[in-house]
Amino acid sequence: MSWLQRLKQQLTGQNLEFDAVKEAVEAMEHGSSFATDEVDGLMQAFRDQRDILRGRIGSYPGDAVNAKDWLDGVGLGHLAVRFAEVLEQAELFEAEFLARELAVNIGCIVEGHYHHVIGPRMVALIRASDRVDRPQHAEALCDAVAGDFMWILAANIEQSTPPTPEDAISIWSLKCALEREAAMTSPPAREFNADDAATVLARVPTGDE
Repeated sequence: MSWLQRLKQQLTGQNLEFDAVKEAVEAMEHGSSFATDEVDGLMQAFRDQRDILRGRIGSYPGDAVNAKDWLDGVGLGHLAVRFAEVLEQAELFEAEFLARELAVNIGCIVEGHYHHVIGPRMVALIRASDRVDRPQHAEALCDAVAGDFMWILAANIEQSTPPTPEDAISIWSLKCALEREAAMTSPPAREFNADDAATVLARVPTGDE
């Protein structure tokens, strides 16, 4: 029985099946080529698991949530990132774009308040959008990042100490979005720019310090 057949066999109910999806992603990571039905089958599995997760999690973090559901959701988000990376490496860019969207979707359900988790996924989706010639989508994502992350840069801009590791990742994500906006014909006016973000990031100690 192929990994795709096993996956379909296990995803028959309304349960989160992290282990089954993990096995499928690992099979793709170890493969050298992928059939269309394998890519489509795993993509649909992620969509189904996302929808089940949304139904089980509710409006987290406002509502209490089952710990296993939350952990499975976090794990599924990371698996979606790995799936997208496999597709990018295989130059299946349309599929990669869809997988990057799923990674953001799933992440926002369980970790949407963790900017350092969502930020890099948004940057990856912005770049994936450009790879499949969706510049307006990329620009809308940049606007979303700027709107949600600018306060983190503002909170660090006047400090003399390095940002926390989480803030550094978030500010890096914002810097990437602002750099992408700067390439637009008419970039929007922002309170801070990519150079401001770079100045804050320059305070982060390197491994040699």
